[in-house]
Amino acid sequence: MLDAYEIDGPGLRALPEGVSLDHAKWIDLRDPVAPEAAQVEALGLHVPTLAEMEEIELSNRLYRHGETETMVVSLPGQLPDGVRVHRPVAFILAPDRLLTVRYHAPRSFDAYPGQADATAAGCGTPDRIFLGLIEAVVGRLADLLEASDRGLEVAGREIFAETAIPHQPALRASLNRIAAEAETLSKVRLSLMTLERALTYFTVRVARQSDDTTLSEIVKAQARDMAALVEHADFVAGRMGQISDVALGMISLAQNATVRLLSVVAALFLPPTLIASIYGMNFHHMPELAEPYAYPLALLAMAASAVITFLYFKWKKWL
Repeated sequence: MLDAYEIDGPGLRALPEGVSLDHAKWIDLRDPVAPEAAQVEALGLHVPTLAEMEEIELSNRLYRHGETETMVVSLPGQLPDGVRVHRPVAFILAPDRLLTVRYHAPRSFDAYPGQADATAAGCGTPDRIFLGLIEAVVGRLADLLEASDRGLEVAGREIFAETAIPHQPALRASLNRIAAEAETLSKVRLSLMTLERALTYFTVRVARQSDDTTLSEIVKAQARDMAALVEHADFVAGRMGQISDVALGMISLAQNATVRLLSVVAALFLPPTLIASIYGMNFHHMPELAEPYAYPLALLAMAASAVITFLYFKWKKWL
């Protein structure tokens, strides 16, 4: 899918499908097909494949070719079938336009065109469109962090609730929730790391090419926002570890209570079993077998041994 936008006053206006891209200031390619890639490459811009964008070498993620800068960051998003993934997004910044290439759908990209004029950078130049997109992405990551924090709060309430202590399925559900939030947190932190690297690389471009002095201040403000989010992510990670440790401790307590109950039941039946085993031996000379009340006395001895064992456990507060 190819979406192209031109600057229209303080905002962006989508170009009709099929028109020339010569006046486009932002071209957004999502899952590009060959004709779309050829149309963009006719402008002198290279459209990277997903395999090229997934290369982990720094030279494949941040590089300059002529007057064009390429910055690849990792962002969370969705596939067309709704599956949540974490994939790279390429920002290709030429002197006269910005090209973004992505193979999934980060929500911030869909929301940005309608709010481009409301960002701190605005959208008067390709550089400002890039910074506005970064601002929208950082805002989305902040929303994900807040949602993760709220999910941890719900999990914490479930774990610390008295009704949840004896129920291991409830605790397991809480652990599953914590694991899901941990996965979200790891993706957010990875995105922030790649965004910080890209923003640092962009700072060099601003110092070398741009005459707009306000861009440097906007970049510094965005860097401070990212640093604050990283600190928030560290706080959420510490809280997540604490809550997961409590959940595992609760599960261990519940399991210990179950094992203790089984041990007590086995101990209660041990003395009666011993008596029954003695009188179940096949010896010819067992004087008690000839007594008329031997059978009820053996039953009474077994019951009394179980009761005495039970009272002893109660006295020791093992029950």
